[in-house]
Amino acid sequence: MKKIVATILIAILAITFLMSFVGCNNNDEEYGETFVGAVSNATYESKEDAVKGFLEEEISGMAFTAEFVSYTKTADLSQKEIDGLAIDEDLRYGIVSVEKGEVEYIEQSYDENVLTKLANNTVKRLVYIIIYNINGNEIYRFYVIANEIGQYVSASSFKSIFYGYSYCNFTMELEINVN
Repeated sequence: MKKIVATILIAILAITFLMSFVGCNNNDEEYGETFVGAVSNATYESKEDAVKGFLEEEISGMAFTAEFVSYTKTADLSQKEIDGLAIDEDLRYGIVSVEKGEVEYIEQSYDENVLTKLANNTVKRLVYIIIYNINGNEIYRFYVIANEIGQYVSASSFKSIFYGYSYCNFTMELEINVN
């Protein structure tokens, strides 16, 4: 009886193993980060406000808050680079330009009893500022880029990781040992 159960179990495992390759893409492309970028929901009246919004919405969290120190523009994006950003079609209307910049901030860590400020240790992070002209008014939004190795995970990237719809079709590996 044990041999029959073991044979049936092995047959089921073999069929499961063989069926696991159905639908697999056997090319050698490397799959990794699925978050490509996000535009802020809010609009801002100045570049500095947009940068501060970036720090508040994307960087600050329960572990620490980011206190704005400075913002430095490093480059203007070309039209080709702007077209390459993952911006929804409805948010492209009115874009005048996009600038690449570096925000510098101080991390304030909340301890149980004390607010710790690492005043000598500033952190720099890349941010894109989108400049719009809507009905003659200049407004700003920030654009969150995909994380680079060694950087903090932004709030938008974190949300995209846990967005349940992304996992409707996934592959799972399973190892079962039968004695």
